[in-house]
Amino acid sequence: MAEECYKRGIRLFVLSALTALCKADEFLVYGERQSSVIVPGFSDLETSGRLNWQFSSRKTSAAILDYVIGSAEANISPMYKNRVQFFPSNASVLIKVLQYSDEGNYTLTVQGAVTKTRTILLQVLGPLSDPLIFSYERNSSVVLRCSTVSGSLLTFSWERGGSTLHNDTKYNLMEDYSALTFTLTIRNLQKSDCGSYKCRVSNPVSVKESSYDLSSGDVCRQEVYLQWLVPVCALVPCGLFLIGSGIFYFIKKNMRERHEMSEETDHINP
Repeated sequence: MAEECYKRGIRLFVLSALTALCKADEFLVYGERQSSVIVPGFSDLETSGRLNWQFSSRKTSAAILDYVIGSAEANISPMYKNRVQFFPSNASVLIKVLQYSDEGNYTLTVQGAVTKTRTILLQVLGPLSDPLIFSYERNSSVVLRCSTVSGSLLTFSWERGGSTLHNDTKYNLMEDYSALTFTLTIRNLQKSDCGSYKCRVSNPVSVKESSYDLSSGDVCRQEVYLQWLVPVCALVPCGLFLIGSGIFYFIKKNMRERHEMSEETDHINP
C-alpha cells in the first residue's frame, strides 16, 4: 500500500512538471477524493460568444458542458449532470464527489472576439489518515517514529512547544517516503527533553497531526515520578491534620457518650 502511494506520488509529480513545461497557460489544482473542488475559468469573461469544457486523461476524454454566454443555463453532458455545477460569471466549474478517475486535464475554450483556451491539471489525492507515533530507546537516545498508512505528496514535520524541529546536535530527522514514515531521534536525553512532541503530516489539501508525551527512558521516568511525588508530599501535612482531627473527634465523642451514660445511671439510682 505504501509503495503504491509512493509510486503514485512520483507519477503525479512528473506528470505535473512535464505538463507545466509544455503549456504556458496551465494551472495545477488539487482535490481530495470524495470531496469537491473548483476548477477556475476566466475572470475577464466576454459578454458574448460560447464556451465549452473538455476533460482528457491517458485513458479517456469527454465533453463536460457547452454554454452560450448570456443564456440561462449550460448544456451539461449526462455523465456530469449530477456532479458538476457551472458558474456563468467566470465560467468556473465545481466538481463534486471526486474520484481518482477525475484526475487529468480540464480544458476551457472560449470563442468570442478572441478565442482563449486554458488547461487545468487536476490531481486527486487520497484522504490522509491520522499519524501514529511509536517510541523506543537506543543507547542514550530516544527515537520517535511517526507513520501514516495512506497519502501522497506528503510533507512531514516534528514540533515541540509550537516550534518546528530541525536537524542539529540534539535532533536528527529522517524521512522514508516509501514507508510513509518520519523519524525523530533525540540524542543524549536530558530532563529538559521530556514532554510533548507533535508530528504533523500534510499534503496540498489537508493536514493531520498527532501528539506524543515523551515519558520513556530513565530520565523521563524519574521526572514523571518527581512530578507525582511533589504534590503528594505537599498533601502529607494536610493528610496528617485530617487523621489527627478524626482521632480527636472520635475520642471526644466517646468521652461525651460515656459522660451521658454516667448521668443517666445517677438519675436512675439516686
